Amino acid sequence: YAVFTKQTSGKHTYDIWIRFASVTGTGAHDFLIFSDGIFNYGGNNWATFIARDDAALHVYSGSTWTSLGSVFSIDTWHHVEVELNMDANTFNVWVDLTQKGTNVAFQNNIDPDRVTISDNTDSTNRWTDSLEIYTGARQ
Repeated sequence: YAVFTKQTSGKHTYDIWIRFASVTGTGAHDFLIFSDGIFNYGGNNWATFIARDDAALHVYSGSTWTSLGSVFSIDTWHHVEVELNMDANTFNVWVDLTQKGTNVAFQNNIDPDRVTISDNTDSTNRWTDSLEIYTGARQ
């Protein structure tokens, strides 16, 4: 995980490249988790998960997984951008420059101070590259 200066207002953005060797298999495979402190799934210290299930992008909000559509293919680098709005407790997400989620509510109303790059129970090969975190709206 990466720890950064906690932002309690405004927007901040996470920009990462991700590549999967396989996009098959059911069940959400987390790859980005935003939390306040060390992530604890059973606790209330996390804002949301960004994950894939088969080739679909999923987000966790309102105590449920929501599919934002099929976006991932194997052996292809995908550009994922997540913009957190700390004032509204929502986020937007883009994959390969196409917006897939708009004003998605945080699961828990917290101010995250870290992002975890996770593989959960994903037994497939996955690569990540060039995580950038910056204050402000998506550029």
